[in-house]
Amino acid sequence: MPVDDKALCCVATRNYCSRLAAAYGRVLEFNDIPLFVLVVDIEPAEKEAAAEALRRCLPARARDWIHVVGLEDVYPGAVESMRFYYDAFELCTAGKAGLHDWMYRATGVEKWLYLDTDMLCFGSLDPVLDCLAEPFGILLTPHRCTDGNGDVDDLLVLAAGCFNAGVVGIRRTAESGRFTRWYRKTLAHLSLNDIELEPASRFTRDAVLFGDQRWLDLVPGYFEGVFVGRRRGFNLGHWNIGGDHLRRVNGALYAGDERVILLHLSGWSPDDPSRFCRHSEHDFTGDAAWTEIYTAYCDQLEALNGRFPADYRYANYSDGTRVPKPHRRAYLRYLLDGGPPLGSPFSMKRQFETMATPATKLIWDSRFMLSISNGAQWRPWTSRFPTGAGGVASTLRPHVRHSSQNP
Repeated sequence: MPVDDKALCCVATRNYCSRLAAAYGRVLEFNDIPLFVLVVDIEPAEKEAAAEALRRCLPARARDWIHVVGLEDVYPGAVESMRFYYDAFELCTAGKAGLHDWMYRATGVEKWLYLDTDMLCFGSLDPVLDCLAEPFGILLTPHRCTDGNGDVDDLLVLAAGCFNAGVVGIRRTAESGRFTRWYRKTLAHLSLNDIELEPASRFTRDAVLFGDQRWLDLVPGYFEGVFVGRRRGFNLGHWNIGGDHLRRVNGALYAGDERVILLHLSGWSPDDPSRFCRHSEHDFTGDAAWTEIYTAYCDQLEALNGRFPADYRYANYSDGTRVPKPHRRAYLRYLLDGGPPLGSPFSMKRQFETMATPATKLIWDSRFMLSISNGAQWRPWTSRFPTGAGGVASTLRPHVRHSSQNP
């Protein structure tokens, strides 16, 4: 497949660009493939400087393959608001959906593969991209392809989502275009991470949202041409490695008897060399393959230290204090309730302290539930932006089942 017919996509904040460079560098060891990266906290005038910083970290042959995209490219008209009502994780997960739709609209690439920046590549990506052959236009990778160790494991998978959003592939078809539009429209305002919040603090009582990931559960039912990549080597993480250890065979990486193409270091910490995820008890002490990977990865990140900014630009108010999540949620509720976008929310700390009080949230929740029970249309702030290629969705109607409806 010619280089122009395939591409890699990533999303990062400025302070995660070192991991992005490490991930893309590993991909380039086995693949000639261009990169389109959305950096969510840079301004339009900074895109070329960000691209040049990445080029200096990577092989010379990749110089013309690096394309930096800004948030204003994928969510025009909504950037200031999204940077406030989403935290860094949520903004990046929303950015994935926006980048997929931008790739569909603004490039001629035939196939592209989205990868999280905490991914290490150990082989050609062709087996993954080859899944996107006719009639398939969407590739998803499940967290599990076998039942877990009892109900608790299965419940954890259900809470996080059946599919892992760290690897999503697209082939250009009419149906995949319909998917990217839906994905972008939804995540413009509902890419929320509520999984660790108490029920009273969650955005909705009807579901526990986890960024972009739980929305992927709907995709096989909503869209045709979805390929479920059941080979765990397409996206090996703490959720599917089980009790297997890593090993090298003629230079290739294996988990048990399965070849690993992409190792997903979700939850990895450099402070614990015995495991590749803080969420897992799997101990890799004495695992020669993991020790080699851990050491090389730490060395690579150390070499990239200082090449990129160390902070997330939109974590704090203008007075330097951190923006708490209840303030971010309060702004989102305000917008969804029809309030006009505020010009500079990062300088409005006192207003959000009032808007984020439990009493204010209760008033909003009551109004929202009342509007649903009366069958009213829910018209969020996104209706203020144009539809189509340049704008966010015009109308959102919540998927609510009344007691009189069948399941």
